[in-house]
Amino acid sequence: MNDNPSRVPSASHARLGLALSGGGFRAAFFHLGVLARMAELDLLRQVEVLSTVSGGSVIGSMYYLKVRKLLQEHRDEEIGSEDYVQIVSDLERRLYDGVRHNLRTRTFANPIKNCRMYGPSYSRSDRIAELYTRYLFEPLVGCDVLPAIPLRQTVIQPVGEDPGFKPFAKIEDCTANDRRRNKVPILLLNATTLNTGHNSRFTST
Repeated sequence: MNDNPSRVPSASHARLGLALSGGGFRAAFFHLGVLARMAELDLLRQVEVLSTVSGGSVIGSMYYLKVRKLLQEHRDEEIGSEDYVQIVSDLERRLYDGVRHNLRTRTFANPIKNCRMYGPSYSRSDRIAELYTRYLFEPLVGCDVLPAIPLRQTVIQPVGEDPGFKPFAKIEDCTANDRRRNKVPILLLNATTLNTGHNSRFTST
């Protein structure tokens, strides 16, 4: 990887995407190391697409929400490499704290929730989603987001850009992201249905 952000090729020649694989929390912690090194090299600001699955989706979603907050609160010229280093530091602290709550055990620690899981409208996946939201995502964004963060509401609208900003919208001979020092990433959450093998991809759009 190029450790000089000013020498990263323009988007007309190359784009930087980041794929975060699965593997539960072990994968999430591994990806933290990748994000930390990329932040040190000042490469995270160049990432335009995040493609994630399973454990990678946990840390990828957390990272995306932090970047979203940064880009929607500060103009492009106000953001520096230290902001991305701070984002990864915050993610590390939040992930460690969330794991210490032993989310797997907590899934079945509530008798009332356990009874609800016998019904058709509430599953183990719903319970796990509640725990992830409470212990990982709510503290990260600093507000109450239960029962869930609607994905369609996570579109990034950067400060100083026209309403309805689209990272890959064509503007003359380049894209909207090409003009930015800090790229607006697109998050792709990938999943596979085990009983059919059907692949699904979820984005804010």
